[in-house]
Amino acid sequence: MIRFITALVLSKMALFVYKIMGKTKDDKPGLLANKICPDFLARVKKPELVICVSGTNGKTSIVNFIADIMKMQGKKVSYNDWGANIFAGHSRVLLDTVNIFNRSTKDVAIIEVDEKTSHRSIGMIKPNYFIVTNLFRDSIRRNGHIEFIYKRLEQAFENSKDTVAILNACDPISSTLAKNNKKIFVKIDDIGLNPMENISKEYLMCPICGKEPNYKYKLYRSLGGFDCPYCNFSSPLAKYSVDKIDFNKKEMFVVEDDRYKYKIVNDSVFYAFNLLFVIALMREIGMDHKTLQKYISKLQITSFRNMSEKVNGKEINLFACKGQNGSSSSTVFEYLVNNKDDKELIILMDELHDKYHPLETLTWIYEADFEFLKSPNIKKIIVGGKMCLNYKVRLLLAGIEEEKIICVENEEETINYLNMKNKDKVYILFDVDIRPKAISLLNKLKEYKNEEN
Repeated sequence: MIRFITALVLSKMALFVYKIMGKTKDDKPGLLANKICPDFLARVKKPELVICVSGTNGKTSIVNFIADIMKMQGKKVSYNDWGANIFAGHSRVLLDTVNIFNRSTKDVAIIEVDEKTSHRSIGMIKPNYFIVTNLFRDSIRRNGHIEFIYKRLEQAFENSKDTVAILNACDPISSTLAKNNKKIFVKIDDIGLNPMENISKEYLMCPICGKEPNYKYKLYRSLGGFDCPYCNFSSPLAKYSVDKIDFNKKEMFVVEDDRYKYKIVNDSVFYAFNLLFVIALMREIGMDHKTLQKYISKLQITSFRNMSEKVNGKEINLFACKGQNGSSSSTVFEYLVNNKDDKELIILMDELHDKYHPLETLTWIYEADFEFLKSPNIKKIIVGGKMCLNYKVRLLLAGIEEEKIICVENEEETINYLNMKNKDKVYILFDVDIRPKAISLLNKLKEYKNEEN
């Protein structure tokens, strides 16, 4: 108890100082709390409502959407909106929900949870709800393989059996989690998509009988309606399902006790999934449909991940593209190709944050579907960074013409090779850690005076 009190008081003081300094998105106060008291997460008092979100893709967006809606309700909310999703980040969130006497000061805590460490953190946090978005192939160096991560998440649910699981009925892998917990499933029905075929696949065999998997329809990657003709394994029954999405009008229709229309934040199926998880959660905690529809219509994608600005009549898009994650990158590539406007790409996907391992694990680029970029509407691909020649080799192996590929070791110089004439859009794809460089390029483009290269 003495260690906990010491950790609480000192880390609260540190948090106060960091806020004064403007460092509101720094998890060092949480790191201090954990160093002094290793079971700080278990001892700190939780708000009345605690929500955790995990999964390979979508968790940061969902956390931000939930937080925005809660704030619209007038709730006092603490959340890690910048993706600090391991112990220091969790403690940082919960530090902000109590005073130095360990009494609650906030109504809601929304915590993004790394899948790999979930088996330890969830058992201490014991959230009311735990959303798992999906399980795809991820970084080999960080996450190993899907089975390893699946076992970590299953252990997380075992350590918190009163937690309600909100799961993806379209995912043949993550939908089988939480065997002893109450489960709520969400689903998108067959809406007529024709997804591109991925190189690497998550769902290779039926987990019950080991036979070849079967799909009634697919949405993207391994998500879709599935069943096994040899045993009883199939998509679970969903409480919340989408039976129609109009991407042009940016709206989707959710079937629950009735059918309801909701606005979607952009024209992609993966963001439709993110919103569906949010809708399910809000309905489960008792929010009425009209209020939820109103709040969702006001939601926007966080500018940390996606930005779009007009520069001299051209649309410049900044798009987060998770480095070392083939599934995330492939999903973004497919989205760009399906957007039929002519475009040029700048790719800034070197992973720079790991100063102790300056050389990347390059195998991931051979699991990412760079073949998708072999499309007539992608006119040029400019690769920036020290690893640019490795990306060029991968693009050439994907069948992309060499004259379309430009390599620039200095990221700041990539915009010098853009040709804005007769192009509708430019996309700057960046790894999260390289966002400042992407913003710098956008600011330089704002000074662009229609010179052609």
